[in-house]
Amino acid sequence: MDKKIVYYVIAGAVLVLIIGIIIAVNPGSEKTVTVEEEPPAEQAVKTETEVNRDIAEKLNLAEGQLPLRVTIEDNGQSASLTPGKNITLMLGENYEWTIASSNDMVLAKRSLSVDDSRVQGVYQVVGEGNAILSAEGKCKSGAVCEKPAQTFTFDVDGVISENFSAEDLTK
Repeated sequence: MDKKIVYYVIAGAVLVLIIGIIIAVNPGSEKTVTVEEEPPAEQAVKTETEVNRDIAEKLNLAEGQLPLRVTIEDNGQSASLTPGKNITLMLGENYEWTIASSNDMVLAKRSLSVDDSRVQGVYQVVGEGNAILSAEGKCKSGAVCEKPAQTFTFDVDGVISENFSAEDLTK
């Protein structure tokens, strides 16, 4: 029995030696599999136009009836709009804005959830007359702002057009 164990040990050692020689002679045959984790896909930031299209979709507006997009560049400007027209207020994300309409009978805020920090609100012209959309912004902590505080105004004239029926205005 002792001879059998010795033969088995010698055979095992020879087998390990042969496998070692094969591996040493042929190092490229060994395949190493490396698994690289893909970095999480960054969500592409939507353009202001894409955000405005999303808002139009949430409002169930007909194709081509995007809300008027009002940005910080429109400060001090005005627009004549018919009742039913929507405005997307996009003043950016560096300031904490406090916004008010001077006449809720002409320009009212819509209750619409928008998941974009550049959008401060969606408003709708609801009647004839004049309203001023005003905003006061304070620079957010950690944001890079030109000034510590910012003011904004946009004048809206709600006008009835002869080209629209009462039904068109309420859509």
